[in-house]
Amino acid sequence: MPGHSLLMVLVPEQKTAFFMSYNNDSMMSLDMYDAFMDHYFPRTITVKKPTYHQLEEKEAQKYVGLYQNTRVFAIRTHFSYENGALVMEDETAGKQVLKMIRPLLFEDAEGNKLAFQKNKAGEITYFYYTSPIKPPFADVPQKSKYRSHIDNLHALEIMNAKTGNLFNPMGTMTQGEFADALLLAHGGYTFPDEIEKIKKQLIVGIPRYDRATPITRQVAATMIQNLKQIQPDQATQVKLLDAADAWAVQSIQALASQGIVDPDTNINTDGSFTFRPKNLLLRQEASALLDLAFGYYALPIKQK
Repeated sequence: MPGHSLLMVLVPEQKTAFFMSYNNDSMMSLDMYDAFMDHYFPRTITVKKPTYHQLEEKEAQKYVGLYQNTRVFAIRTHFSYENGALVMEDETAGKQVLKMIRPLLFEDAEGNKLAFQKNKAGEITYFYYTSPIKPPFADVPQKSKYRSHIDNLHALEIMNAKTGNLFNPMGTMTQGEFADALLLAHGGYTFPDEIEKIKKQLIVGIPRYDRATPITRQVAATMIQNLKQIQPDQATQVKLLDAADAWAVQSIQALASQGIVDPDTNINTDGSFTFRPKNLLLRQEASALLDLAFGYYALPIKQK
């Protein structure tokens, strides 16, 4: 399910296994696997480059078709046969030309493996790809406090590149752009009959809503609260120190009481915090608020 990942590795020839489970959608399990294996079982021989085999069109028809992701149903992957090769296309990996190492096992141009699996009837109905996510944004540093939030929303097509492979983390958004991302994060488009109702709900209490107007942090917080209806955590008394418009204060404090704030907003031990309510919302801040509020990362809801 979105918001949770796990990895189990078995190395029977070394009588070794490890398991990890964590509450976000990042691919840190692969980094962990690499670090673990490099430390305990460093490679002592050079692995030979695979030998590729020709894939005939008749044989390729066993793989051709449309596959649905078993975790995020909206993600579909299409396999076709072009110019003597199997071609994979989807919204997360883009277009990949695959080389056949042997039947059921292929490799992309970067050396990532893709394996197919047959069902009990002998039909090819499953596949697994070792690089199922989009390439990281070129302008989001690896050590950025916002990196995991940005990657999570990108993986689920909630917030994508601004241009090319650039996310523009320090860029701003309009009220309309944030509203669109918020609806996707909320899942409103899953229920078409409810869309218009939800669109009206998310702007309740916001004066002079205009899709073309740059969005402030207090407007974003109010929109999120309009849909989430988070009840303030009574055990965590928070106090907003900087000025916000009266219609936004309750929403900001409700989110903060549940830990739904961007990484650059710190809540002090006495519950006081500054939120910069009237500053324009940055795209990286939007990714963090949406990720935390709608549970793709580590949802911090404390109430029972």
